[in-house]
Formats: sequence, structure tokens, C-alpha cells
Amino acid sequence: MDLNANAISVFDNSTLPSTPLGRTLPDQKNVNFPRRRTQFVPLVRRPLKSVLLELRSTQEASLALNGHTQRKIIPNELYIARIKMSHDKEFQKWIEKVMSKIIESFGSNIDQARYEITEPTEVIMSTMYYACVKFKNRLTGQNEEHSIILKRPIQAEVWRQMNNSDFQFHNEILFYRMYAQPDENFPRCFYVDEKPPADSVIALENVNKRGYCPCPHKYNVPLEYTLAAMREIGRFHGKGYVMKELQKENFFDIVGQLQDCRFDKTMSSTNEFKLLINSQATRAVEYLRSHDHDTIFCDKMEALLSNAFDEVMIKTVEPLEPLSTLCHGDFTPNNILFKTEDDGQQRAMLIDFALLGYSTPVVDLSTYLCLCCSTEVKENKFSEIMRAYHDALKEYLLEAGVWDVEKYSYEALTDDYRRGGLFGFIIASFFLPHLMGYGRDRQYDDWGTMDALKLLKQDDFQEWIKEVMSSIIENLGSNVDEARYELCESTDYYFMSMQYHINMKFKNKNGESEELSIILKRPTQLESVRLMCRIDYQFHNEILFYQMYTQPGENFAKCFYANERPPIDSVIALENVNKQGYYSCPYKCDAPLEYTLAAFREMGRFHGKGYVMKELQREKFFDIVKQCQEIRWHPTYDDDKNYIDTIATRAVEYLRNHGHDVTFCDKTEALLSKAFDNVMMKAVEPREPLSTLCHGDFTLSNTLFKTENNGQYRAMLIDFALLRYSTPVVDLSTYLCLCCSNEIRKDKFFEIMRVYHDALKEYLLEAGISDIDKYSYDALVDDYKRGGLFGFIIASFFLAVLKGYCDRDPQQVVCMEFVERAKLTKQFGGDEISKILADMLLHLKDLDFEKSNKEVISKIIEDLGQNVDEVRYELSEQADNIMSTVHYICVKFKNRTKGQSEELSLVIKRPSRIEYFRRLTRSDFQFHNEILFYQMYAQPGENFAKCFYTDERPPIDSVIALENVNGRGYYSCPYKYDAPLEYTLAAFREMGRFHGKGYVMKELQREKFFDIVKQCQETRFNSTCDEYKNYVDIIATRAVEYLRNHGHDVTFCDKTEALLSKAFDNVMIKAVEPREPLSTLCHGDFTLSNTLFKTENDGQYRAMLIDFAYFRYSTPVVDLSTYFCLCCSNDMRKDKFFEIMRVYHDALKEYLLEASISDVEKYSYDALLDDYKRGGLFGFIIASHFLPVLMGYYDINNDDTIGNNDEFFEGALRNKQLGGDEMSKILADMLLHLRDLDTIMK
Repeated sequence: MDLNANAISVFDNSTLPSTPLGRTLPDQKNVNFPRRRTQFVPLVRRPLKSVLLELRSTQEASLALNGHTQRKIIPNELYIARIKMSHDKEFQKWIEKVMSKIIESFGSNIDQARYEITEPTEVIMSTMYYACVKFKNRLTGQNEEHSIILKRPIQAEVWRQMNNSDFQFHNEILFYRMYAQPDENFPRCFYVDEKPPADSVIALENVNKRGYCPCPHKYNVPLEYTLAAMREIGRFHGKGYVMKELQKENFFDIVGQLQDCRFDKTMSSTNEFKLLINSQATRAVEYLRSHDHDTIFCDKMEALLSNAFDEVMIKTVEPLEPLSTLCHGDFTPNNILFKTEDDGQQRAMLIDFALLGYSTPVVDLSTYLCLCCSTEVKENKFSEIMRAYHDALKEYLLEAGVWDVEKYSYEALTDDYRRGGLFGFIIASFFLPHLMGYGRDRQYDDWGTMDALKLLKQDDFQEWIKEVMSSIIENLGSNVDEARYELCESTDYYFMSMQYHINMKFKNKNGESEELSIILKRPTQLESVRLMCRIDYQFHNEILFYQMYTQPGENFAKCFYANERPPIDSVIALENVNKQGYYSCPYKCDAPLEYTLAAFREMGRFHGKGYVMKELQREKFFDIVKQCQEIRWHPTYDDDKNYIDTIATRAVEYLRNHGHDVTFCDKTEALLSKAFDNVMMKAVEPREPLSTLCHGDFTLSNTLFKTENNGQYRAMLIDFALLRYSTPVVDLSTYLCLCCSNEIRKDKFFEIMRVYHDALKEYLLEAGISDIDKYSYDALVDDYKRGGLFGFIIASFFLAVLKGYCDRDPQQVVCMEFVERAKLTKQFGGDEISKILADMLLHLKDLDFEKSNKEVISKIIEDLGQNVDEVRYELSEQADNIMSTVHYICVKFKNRTKGQSEELSLVIKRPSRIEYFRRLTRSDFQFHNEILFYQMYAQPGENFAKCFYTDERPPIDSVIALENVNGRGYYSCPYKYDAPLEYTLAAFREMGRFHGKGYVMKELQREKFFDIVKQCQETRFNSTCDEYKNYVDIIATRAVEYLRNHGHDVTFCDKTEALLSKAFDNVMIKAVEPREPLSTLCHGDFTLSNTLFKTENDGQYRAMLIDFAYFRYSTPVVDLSTYFCLCCSNDMRKDKFFEIMRVYHDALKEYLLEASISDVEKYSYDALLDDYKRGGLFGFIIASHFLPVLMGYYDINNDDTIGNNDEFFEGALRNKQLGGDEMSKILADMLLHLRDLDTIMK
């Protein structure tokens, strides 16, 4: 059976899937293979032309019929079935029967057998399955396994008929049943069953386990592989001679049962093969004749080869005694496996015997030498190769006791090669280009045979290109003389078009030689792609662009000629701008910022060109607009609509599955489930005055770049097939969503938009357009916010393809039904792509937040008074965390009084967008507390960030707008934990003042103070917090368990474990209870993350507290123990504890005295120290579950328990193991230090 198309993948030693189809079978008895002649079921044959027409849906008609193909073929109707294979009852029934038979063949000593099956691999001839059978050997008592490959005919009838699949399976089954013997150098055959047309099966050993692997070369095979292959084919041919001599009757019984798959003249497919052969065989002669080779030789050879099928192929395969033997019939590297022996030599093994035939050795030898060996090897090593072959053959004969070897002499075999060597040459004439990667079988769509042959011979092409080049030369004018051209490269595998790179040489009127590099674009010859992609319209638009819109001197490729002749003869001849230094971007997506800035500058000029023409040449502009053809966005395009609507919800489904805000998901899903109408159609509608001529497919693939002298990139746009009249968002959103990483889009969006607008504005002013306010930056950003989902929808179906996750040939995907194709596309890239799309969607949501940001900023500006003018703002950064989303915004305005520009740097906080996080953290309460803090507690002039605006609107619209105190020199600590002493001392001094502020207000403004206390919401520590309670109680005993396992005092461990096993009630609840007189308003989450620092003039650090979401009325230990246990190393806590506490108390006392609080004894150092000893375990419990997170042992993005209440317990157990013994020891030492402070049993 011919497995040229997939020999490598079929014998790949792949890992079986993690969710296979598996079953356990009962004990099986041995079964003998029946040795019987097979009765064939007659086939109804159809003309190849009708077969090929049926293949319109597959777009994968193979160029070379009857067994030669290099492409995986997956017909549409079969592909859909493949997707559902695991649920296919017929497949289950078939595989159970087959596997039962295979297991029977292992013998009676097999027990507890089970098997695993992979998804299938489709090739043009068969469907391949990897199977792994695992069992217990009763004799040895050991577990064993067999790795097996199952081959079954492809289920698409059209392919079976075209390649005579029944005959090919018959031949290979015959080979393994009657010819191959145990211990010979073939894969072991476990089971065969011939049940045409679709249920035949061959079960073979996967010989990867023996070290045999495919050859890494398809052609130009290194000599060592060739010699190994020739030695093996020598033995193979020798085996035939031996059986022919010693078991003549059996031998010819096998020969009599062989079916001819290619050269039987009674079959219609043979006639088609004959036409193909005869059309291709003269190619080399035509080349020699055109290069002035000997005319007599060319005439004779052309006469012979024009009827090559009869004169060469048929004559060569006819048996010629005594040299005829059983030949492989398809002897190429694709059907040979190799392993490296201990001596470093290659050993070969033959596979795939579907084309087995009775002929002389030249059939195999010439096929290999012409297809697989370079001209140099054939010329210089032919005799060595033939000698290696003959030596192996002769050795085999002598070892088998065949002494009359003269008739198989080296000279006789060499003479046979000279007689029939053209056989391999003819095979190479049509198949070598495909091996070398030049064949693109997808061009041969719905051709009848003669049409295909004309295309293969390129008669039409030669006529077409001659006509086109004549027109180009004519267009160049009288300045061109003695013009000649050559085709340098043909890139005819483009999905939409075929492209030809032409180099033209000529003399100018001064007699000087010049060259011109040209690219010709022609529509794809594939009708189904032309229809689906509306290629006629695409070529119309691009021709319109070059004929009516571009002007000399503009930054586009020069167009030498264009002619619109649909469906397949339209042409566009463009300058190859590589000569100007423009080249494709090395990135398909996630491009570095400098490429994006260059592209957006160019797009600014491009859109500006449209605005200028619209203003100054209005009639001509709208004449062009009127002639543009709609390619994709039309209400009648139902297939496109269904495709888009199916895919568009992918990101929302991901967000919903990961616990995101239900309200947002519901609203967005309702919108995107009809994305074609709700998003795409609305986005492309012209909206004045911003509509202009847009590129329509603004991506890196359609943008070329060159490096200027200053090192900057300059961009050039190409490919204007989707030209359209719309607002800029169509182009801008497409690029930003397809070509920029989420990080660049989030962090640099406004910078990129500013660069775009600057280029557009400059173009307008240079063209004399003074009324540019209607094209303002704000107007264009608003346009983006309105229609930015357009690019997101494009990315939803195309980003995975750009990133290389589409493992299907485009033609396979094209031929599928739209909804099925959409469902497949929706899975490309798995969760990785889904998360990228989800983040992209959330960024668009954040841009929508700009509306409310505008409201916030408007309120802030109002508060600044009447002296503020020309306000604008930019989002410079966004940070997402569990608690909230933070926007960093710079507001720029003009101060009328001072007459100068000023800036205001803001931090705007909003609740997290993920509902699960909001519920888990009681986000509503947290925002309430912090808003309460800034509205009622913080006072002007105090050491807090200035609050410009707050609004409490749960669940997701609450907002806090604060001063960005970076402007005052305050920054985050570079340490998350184990901070140096100077940071801790600064933090504790500030906390002393903070607690002091509470005491002062409690003394002097008691009613207001307790009104604030009353309004504080409990976020973590009450009896209803069951999830948090269980979580804390599970984790709290970690340190004790470590101490117990390391032989620590049992009594201490028992008492402490009893206490900590109910830590939430015994420690946390008790610690946070107010105790007078020491209770004050505490921060509640006193950590380095919530403390900013600046360096004073004297070099000391000054701290500022931020984030008051856990604001609460408790004693200072809540804050102090949290910081000590989370942010200080064990060594610092042991060595500097009292010094730090003294610094804290000194600052507190100083604050009280400055506020005229004279009764400070109740807030004495000793009282506060005792408070710490009483409640110090509070911070230890916090550290037990949060310190591993701070130290980097936990990544929330990889926690699959997030959003899953059922796995909360498992999450706690996992957290308890984070950081291993290293973490456990840190916590254990922390606990022992608390014991030494006498805190444990307080």
C-alpha cells in the first residue's frame, strides 16, 4: 500500500493521548490466520473526470494518480466524521472487533489486556491509527505492551476508486499472509482482514521500538542511506529469486493473485494515468531542445517519450526471464525505514507493499535512483551503488543454497537497468517536482483531465505571461529596446492569488542596460476559493486603487500594468520594492513597538490622503468609493455571518468559565452572538465626517518596512483588495488586535494613537486642509472606542492562524461547511489563545471605561475651578489585581490664571471585573471602607494621597480617584518581603503616627470617631466567612506539623496544634476584637505592598500608607504582627524586634503629645508590647497562607481552583505545601519566636 504521503507520521514514535479510547478485553485464545485466496468484490468504475468534479468539496485532488502524493488529504465529509470519531458507534464496533482479533494473535498466555487508540492520521490511501496494547504475560508474570499501527482504507469512496485502494490493500495483505516470513526484516504483522471496500485492515508492529525511523531526506538522499537501501532491496529481490527457484508453485501462486494498480489497460484510471505520463514525459527533451541540444537526439527521444506509457512503462514492467522477481513497486525513502547499527552503518527496512509486482529489478532501482539520488551521486556513484545492490543479492542467494547465480550476474542486472532505466525517469518527470516542494496539488480543483495536463505543461501560462509582458513593455514606452525577461520565482501557493517574480532586462534610449524587477499577481486558479473569497471583487478593488487612486511619487509600489479579466486572467504588475529596501516584517504578530509606530505613521498618511481627496476632489473621490466592491460585510453574506457569529463568543465563554463578572458576560455574549450585525456591519458603515478610504486589511502581512538612515523604520502599504469607505477604526482595530501583543496594546495604546494622529494631521496641513478639528485626536479615539470590537472579531478567528495554531491545510478548512469550520477554528490554540482574546476584550472594556473616566475627570476639573481650559488626558498604564483594576491617568490642562500648561497625575481605582474575586474578597465592602476613609477620616495636609473624587456604586462602578504620589517622590518598596531595616523603621514610624491619629480623634472627636467606626464594614473576620475560616484552619497548623516531624517538644506541639486547628476562632476573631483603651482605627493590611517610600534630604526614608480597604477598629497588634510576620526576615524579627517596637511607640507618643494628648500612659510601650504578645499569632496566621505567595511560590494565573468553590479545600491543601520544607521552616522559626515572646498561650 502506498504511504508516500505520510510514511514519516505513520511510523513516528508518538506519545499516546491522555484521553484515549480504551477498553479491557477478557482472556483471548490464539487464532490462526486463514491461508486462502481472496474473492474480490467487483467495483463500479467511473471516469476520472467525474471523480475529480466530485472532489470540489475537498480541494485536494492529487496531481499524481495511483499512489504518488506528498500531501495529507482529508475530504470534507470525512473530516467532520473524524472530529466526532470518539463518539462514532461504527468506529467503536469496528475497533473492538479488530483489537479482539489482534489480542487473540498474541496467544493464550495473555491476561488483563487493554488498549489505547489515538485519533486517526489521514493519508490519501488510508487511515492510520496508533494502538498500544498493554497486558500481563502469564508465563513471566510481567506487564508487557505492543505498539501497533492499524491501516484501514480511507472512507471516502472517491479516493479509493481513484487510487485502486481495494487492489492496493489486497496486495499488501497478500504480502503479509503469503510472502513475508517470521524473523525476516519486515514489521511483524499481527492481523490482516480483507473486507473491501472500507473495512480491510492491516495491523503491523510499530518498528520505531526497534530503532527504525523514516529517512530525514525525501530526495537527494546521502550516499550511506542509499547504500543501505540498495543492500536491502538486493536481499528483497534475492528472496523472490530464492522462492522462485525453491518454491516455484507457491511463488507463482502469489504472483497470480497480485493485482495491477497502475498498468492494467482495462481500467479507466489507467487511461487517465497514461495521459498524465505522456504529457509530462517530454519535459526534459523540450528543455534540451530549447537549449540547442542535438536535434537528432531530441527528435528521437521526443518521438519515444510522447508515448512513454506504452513504449517505456508498459514494456518495462513486463516480466523478462530469468531476471523477473517480486518487486516492491514504490521503492523510495518514504517507504524505507532506517536504523543505525552499532558499527555506525545504516540498516534499512522496507514497508508499504501495496504496489508489489512481478517485474525485473529495474522497476525498483530506477525509481529510487531517479527520484532520490542527486545527479552527482548518479553520475559518480552509480557503479558503487549497483555493486552494493548486487553483492547483497548474491550473498542472499548463496546463503539460501541457490548456487546458479550467473543468470543474476552484475552485468545482467546492469544491462537490465540500461534497458528499462527510463522507467524511473518517467516517474521522476511528474513526481520529482512534488518531492522537492514545487508541486501544489491544491491548484487542481475541478479540472477535467486534459485541462489539468494543459496546466501542468504550462502552455496556457506561457501564452498568458507572454501577453502580459508585451503589454508591460509597451507601457514602458519608447525608452525600452531589446527587452527580455525571465521568471525568477513562482509563488503560486498564495491563498488568494498566484504571484510571479519577473526580472526584465532592456536597453534604454541611451543604449545603457537596465533591469526592472516586477511582481505579477493573478487570481488563484481554484474556483471554490475564488467564489468563497470573492476574488473577482478583490482584483477589481486593487486594480481600481492603482488605476484611479494612486499618484506618481506617492509611497506605493509602482504599477506597470493592470487588466481586469475575471475569473482567472486578471493581472496586476507591480514594482518589486525590495529594490527600494522595503521588505516584509519578520513578525506576523506581536511586533515590536517600532514596527507598529512606523505602520501607524503610514496609515495616518494613508487616511489623510483620503480626507484630502474628499475635501479637494470630492466628485472623483466618491466616484472611486462608488466603484469599490463589498468583499465581506454585506447583509446577504449568510455564510460569513454564521461563521462570525459562531466564533465571536470564544473570549466571553473563557471569561465565564474563569469566574468573570456574570453581568458583563451576559451582556457581551448577547452582543457578540450576533456580532456580524451588531459589530461588523455597524463598524463598517460610513460615519461623517471621519469616513475615508481605508485599506481594509491593515496587518503586518500587508505592510513592508525599510530602515531609514536615522535608524527608524518607514512603512509601505501593499495589497488593497479590501479597499473600502469607512472610518479609521476598521484599519486601526484590525492591526492593534491582530499584530500587537496585549501588553503593547494596554501600555502603548495612546502613544500609538498619538503617532497615528500626528502623521494624519501633518499630511492634512501639508495638503492645505486647515479645518482639521473634525479629525481631532479625541474624535478618532472616540471612533475607536465605538468600533474597536471590529478588530477583536477579526482576531477571534484569525489570530490563532497567525500564531501558527491552525494545523489544517487552508484548502481543507475552506471546503468545510461554515459552521463546522467555525467550530474548528474556535478551538485553535486552546486556552492560550482564548486567554489572549479574553484580555483583548477586557482592554476594549477598559477603553469603554474611559467614558466613566471622563465623568470622573470632569468632576475633578470642576473642583479645580474656572481657571482650567483645554483639558485632555491619557491612560498611561493599567494594573489588574484580585481586589481592583487601577488606571494611571495623566490629565493635561491650561491654567488660565497662570497662562501655562499643567499636569495632574491620577490613580483611578475600580472594583475587579471578575465576579468571583469580588465575592471572595467582599469587594463592595472594601471599596466602601476606603471611600469612607477618604471622605470622613483623612484630612487635608495629612500624609496621605490626595483624594480628588469618590463614588460608591457597587458592584462594579464604584470609583476612587487619588493623587499619584510618585510626583512627590513616593514609590513602592523594591522588596515584597524581607525588607532592609531602614524601610521597616520608616514604615513603623508612619504606623505609629497613623494609630496616634486614631487615638487623638477618639479622644477629641469621640462622636465623629465612633460614627466612622460604626460605618466600617467587616471584610474578613466574622462568623459568616465560612470559606475563609476553613481555609485558615487547614493551613494554620503547617508550622506545627513541621516541628512535630522534626522531633520538637511534643507537649508544645500538641497544645499549639489544638489552638491552631481552630485558628480562625481561637486567634483571628479574638485578635480583631476591640480592647480598650488600646483599640484605634487600624490599617488592616499593613504590608510593604501598601506602603510607599521616599528618600528625605537627610537620606532617611519617609513612608506613606495607601489602600485602606481593610480599615478597621482593633488594637495595634493587627497591623504590627501582619507586617512583622509578612515583611521581616526571621533574623531581623529576632534581633531587632524591640528596637522596631520602640521606634513605633516613639512616633506614636510624639504624635499624641503634638496633638496635646497628655494622658499617654494608657498607650505606653509596655501596654503595646503586651498587646502584641496577646495577639501576635494574628500575623503568623496571615503569613502561613500568604507568605508563600509573596515569596513567589504561587501563581494565581495557573490556579485552576479559582472560581471553583468545590475545590476550595483542595486549594488550601495545595497552599499548605507551597515552598516545601524551606517555607515550613521559616514559619516554624516564626512560631518559635512568638513562643519566646510568650505569645502562644496568652
